[in-house]
Amino acid sequence: MASLASVTELSLHSVIIDYAFLDMIKSKLPFLEILNLKTRGWTVERLDFTSSSLKRMTFLNRVSENIRSVDIQVYAPKLHQLSYNGKTIPSLLFPSSYVPEYINLELDLWDPVDHSFYLRMRELLDISSKFDIKIVCYKKEVNNDVDDDGEIRFPIPSTNVQQLTCITKSHKEPKMLFKLLTICHPKYLTIYCGTSIKGSKNWFRDFFEHVKVGIMVKKTCNLKDIEFKNPVNNGKWEVLTDSCITMFLDASDEWDEWECELELKPNWQY
Repeated sequence: MASLASVTELSLHSVIIDYAFLDMIKSKLPFLEILNLKTRGWTVERLDFTSSSLKRMTFLNRVSENIRSVDIQVYAPKLHQLSYNGKTIPSLLFPSSYVPEYINLELDLWDPVDHSFYLRMRELLDISSKFDIKIVCYKKEVNNDVDDDGEIRFPIPSTNVQQLTCITKSHKEPKMLFKLLTICHPKYLTIYCGTSIKGSKNWFRDFFEHVKVGIMVKKTCNLKDIEFKNPVNNGKWEVLTDSCITMFLDASDEWDEWECELELKPNWQY
């Protein structure tokens, strides 16, 4: 440990976190600025990271058996950015005066979600940080067990999400996306969809029609208030119209017809 006292960046893979490990971060690394952890488990109830020098932290939760949520508390006055990647929403705790400016959250969803997922997400967004959120749905039916009749609505959606990215292979209306938009109104929205159906432009056209109508009708945004980044026009932001999606798909020979990405910039109306 004496030889590590001057370390400013530390990356560890496949670690099991215990009290000794947390104490090492707290007392043995006084100049640590960047911490990258890929963990396969922990033996403590709460992961309490304390560091007076830490500026950036990345936490990859790679617990494979019995998907576990993680309770993380960070006391780091200089922390600027926290990145988390896992299969469940973490519980993040910070002293009120030491909240990081940015939080990057990436979730890899393999199992169906229920209402508790959206409740926990909304609670997480109560942190005053700026959020970038990426959600990858690996199963087509990942959101089918949440019905519209029992939808939980939040009167005040969070506005601190800078970027929301949803990646899905579902051929149905993207219900998870619309439910997330009841929780937050992101400044930028990226929807990526892929399918194994060859010659699938009609599939994509239906998908994007769902997205367009869903944002307009359900989420207090008119068509003229939505811009999209047109990849066939040098990536310029243009007002979304009824003909844009058709033009976008018909001019899409340069990219794989099985995959498509749509970038939107909604101007939310309150």
